[in-house]
Order: sequence, then C-alpha cells, then structure tokens
Amino acid sequence: MFNSDFADALAAFYVNWGPVIRIVATILAALVLRAVLQFSIRRLIKGVALSVRKLEGVEHSPVAQARLMQRTRTIASVLGNLSTWGLMFAVVSVVLSEAGVSPGAIFAGAGILGAGIGFGAQSLVKDLISGLFIVFEDQYGVGDSVDLGQASGVVESVGLRVTQVLSLIHI
Repeated sequence: MFNSDFADALAAFYVNWGPVIRIVATILAALVLRAVLQFSIRRLIKGVALSVRKLEGVEHSPVAQARLMQRTRTIASVLGNLSTWGLMFAVVSVVLSEAGVSPGAIFAGAGILGAGIGFGAQSLVKDLISGLFIVFEDQYGVGDSVDLGQASGVVESVGLRVTQVLSLIHI
C-alpha cells in the first residue's frame, strides 16, 4: 500500500512539476553552455594575442599585427553573438514546447514577418554582408590609407557596418 501511494504521489509530482523542472534545467544548461562558449572564444583571442607577440621578432609590421588582432576580435564578437542567439533560439523552442505551445507555428509566422522586415531592411543586410567580406578578405584595416569615395584618410576602426576614417584634410 505504501509503494502504491508513493508511486501515485511521485507520478502526480512529475505531472505537475515535470515541465517546470525541464524548463529550468534547459535554461540553466543554456547559461552554462553560453559561459563555456564565451570562455572558449576569449581563450582563442588570448591565444592569437600570444601568437602575435611571438611574431614580433619576425618580419611582421606592427600595423599587420594590430590588423590581425582587430580581425580576431571582430570574428570573436560575431561568434559570441551567433552562439548567444543560437542558444536563445533553442531555449525558446524548448520552453514553448514544454509549455504546450507549438513552436513551429510561431517560428513560421516569425519567418514570414522576418521576410517582410528583411525586404524593408535590405540596405542594413547588404551593409552587414559587405562588412563580413571586408573583415574576412582583409580588404583594408586599421592604419591603411584609403579613399572610399565619400571619405579619404587613415582607417581608425573597422566593424561589420561602419568603418571609421580619420580624414586628412590638406589646406
């Protein structure tokens, strides 16, 4: 009799609190995984920085070393954001399914809405893709003298959407 009552109580507990426990466990696991990913990315940056310092004696200019560090930081930032958003997407999907909501229908609707927003934000997307190509192909970097049409001078910083140029005006 005791075993039957205990089993019934355990089953009732699982039915009532099981989804909540799974949701909390999913969120905690995602937070731990995000911390591990961010730590790995920071460690990668430190490894590249150490490698750059070891190359100081070799025929690499300080500008090339600074460019390598900037590209590494930019890529690390992109990886960090990508991992955070990917984990958030997975956690939201699990939480919605545990709450009894079909995440497929919501994500399909969000996809349609995203396509509509994408048409409106084509220039933003185009800028981001162009920025990725600038960073990955190392078209120009910090310290380079550039003429970008609207601006010319020395590049101060390069991001995915914005390149800051210190204008050299000759009077």
